[in-house]
Amino acid sequence: MGALHYFFLLYILAYLVGYQIVWAHRYVLSAVPKGSLRVSLQAPSQRTPSGLLPYCDTYNGNATSLKRYPCTYYDQNFVLLPSNIGDNSMFITTRITESNQDLMPNCSIEEYNCSYVTLSNHTTYIPDIEDFTVLLDHFMFTVQPDYQALGRQLSGKIVGSDGKEIPLSPGEVVGVKDEYDILKVSTILKAAGVKSLDEPAYNDTDSKRYQGLVLVLLVNYTNMHTFSLSKLEYFFSAIVIDGAFFKFEQTIYSKSIEERVVWNRHGIRLVIIPTGNYGAFDFQTVLVTFVSGLGLVSVSTAVVEVIALWVIPQKKRFRKEKITETSLKPD
Repeated sequence: MGALHYFFLLYILAYLVGYQIVWAHRYVLSAVPKGSLRVSLQAPSQRTPSGLLPYCDTYNGNATSLKRYPCTYYDQNFVLLPSNIGDNSMFITTRITESNQDLMPNCSIEEYNCSYVTLSNHTTYIPDIEDFTVLLDHFMFTVQPDYQALGRQLSGKIVGSDGKEIPLSPGEVVGVKDEYDILKVSTILKAAGVKSLDEPAYNDTDSKRYQGLVLVLLVNYTNMHTFSLSKLEYFFSAIVIDGAFFKFEQTIYSKSIEERVVWNRHGIRLVIIPTGNYGAFDFQTVLVTFVSGLGLVSVSTAVVEVIALWVIPQKKRFRKEKITETSLKPD
């Protein structure tokens, strides 16, 4: 029974040191980081001729099943739909359907039955969206424990859905000290498992380029990957929300309120969320971990005692050795 008791003690020690301390980091006070960032979009310096792009109507390559539309080389100022400051998101337009509308003839906007009539529709793609670059200037902080850090002071990387690091192409930057992170849209799509914007949208015959999609880019801050809590790093990961599309209708009035153009924008809704796990050494947390270990020692002692006194064939002998009967005789 002594061997069983020592086995339990060794198991508890391995559990405390191997799992609680080494694996689960139960010697630190941890928190999920919060943060914010500044994002901007930049068009590539060199654009691809529309004749080489299979989604443009002037494509001169082999026939494909893609729906083709005219391609218009808008820059980042047209492509990026401004988001609210602090929204941690951006909308990158991939397709615009332009509708020219006039008020009904002999009609006034002050009349209840007056409405706009669509005169014409024109759909266009914005080419080379995959080569547009996203600049991210981010920071993190925690309240308890108290800590804060700038992203450009940390090392980082971007990983795919399999957890493996994605190699960067020329012009991309991630985790370089004193430099902002710069990622191509194609790299973010790859991290989310999207092979091409021309693949079918979720349960739809139209492409992701036509319908749009919602991407969540996670900025994972952590210092829990090594025993050096002073080494804070981050990595980008991305997920695509299946079945979620995004569109925005932008109304442009020209000379008067009687005439207007409605831009029905579809594209990539990119939502950036800071997350992760930051921890700092905390004596109270260590104390709680070891006190719970002492509780396990008491439980193991009680289990061994029950086995020795009530289960094994030699239980009577163990009871005799454990329990000593005494009698008190008067002098």
